[in-house]
Amino acid sequence: MNRLFRTTPGGGSCDYVPDLVDLRSIGDAGRGDGIDLAEGVDGVIEYLDERIAAVIERNPGRPSLLLSGGVDSMLLAAALARTGVDCMAVTFSADVPGRIDDEAHRAAEISGLFGFEHEMVALDPTELSAAAARLVPVLGVSDPWEVLAATVLTQCDARARERGADGPIFTGAGADSLFLGGSEFGRAEDADADRDAEWAAAVRARVAKNFTRDRLIPDFYERLLERPERHIQIWQTTAAVELALSLPPTAVRGPEMDTDKLVLREAAVRLGVPRELVRHAKSPMQVSSGGVDGLVVAARRWLTTRKGGGEYADPMLEPLEYTVARLWLERSLGSGDAG
Repeated sequence: MNRLFRTTPGGGSCDYVPDLVDLRSIGDAGRGDGIDLAEGVDGVIEYLDERIAAVIERNPGRPSLLLSGGVDSMLLAAALARTGVDCMAVTFSADVPGRIDDEAHRAAEISGLFGFEHEMVALDPTELSAAAARLVPVLGVSDPWEVLAATVLTQCDARARERGADGPIFTGAGADSLFLGGSEFGRAEDADADRDAEWAAAVRARVAKNFTRDRLIPDFYERLLERPERHIQIWQTTAAVELALSLPPTAVRGPEMDTDKLVLREAAVRLGVPRELVRHAKSPMQVSSGGVDGLVVAARRWLTTRKGGGEYADPMLEPLEYTVARLWLERSLGSGDAG
């Protein structure tokens, strides 16, 4: 099989692909004709092998992996294990009362399977709230998506560095953009002559939105890490975009078009991940880690300390829209930091 990407993957943090090239010049509708799921898996593994080798060659120091229980990071764990590199896996999980973190259990299982040292960063709602509050002025925004992403990264990196893993920080970021993870695309029976072109257009649209530096916080990693080049977005490269645009949708989701990111799930299985572990759907990291739930619990607890907090309803039990209304009205009291 011919190589499914032309550009050699580099060892840098990421490529801001739409800022570097015209996405219309990468691939074309029909370029992937005849490529099936098995060949797509071959291409994914070949890409990961080359990208990881380039990163390790360029970046000295023991690497760490931000490992969730999702297929993107489990596949990356399996690919890293192939290299024999001494990698530490770190998983973030909010310790919220009553919450069962199935993803953290899967991450621990994967770490044991591949022989990685594994650290779990578990913050209770008070600790999570304090850590997040410290990052709000650093980022200049209060958006939970950005703040929780920053919290997970900085907390996991701090733990990894404590254990001597001060090299590249591997993440599976970017896979959803390239392989349309979580999107609603037509099933096999909806196929028509334009489906491949529509798929390629959807991939380009996601890449244009998510792989540019022109985002809400362009210098996000520079604000958080002393050496931002350590943060490796494994999929955000020109080579990866070429790979993604070489694959017809049936090579990504299977001939029936019914399995999200099937090409990545099958690649993980081929590299040794048990099939039962790759079948799970995954929410965005901010949700799956318990981060959003943790901040909600912290906010409810804080409201119980306010004057009249429990007079008519218990903030710990009331509908969430009441809690949002309380927090909005608290602004009028000038009560200061809730973190």
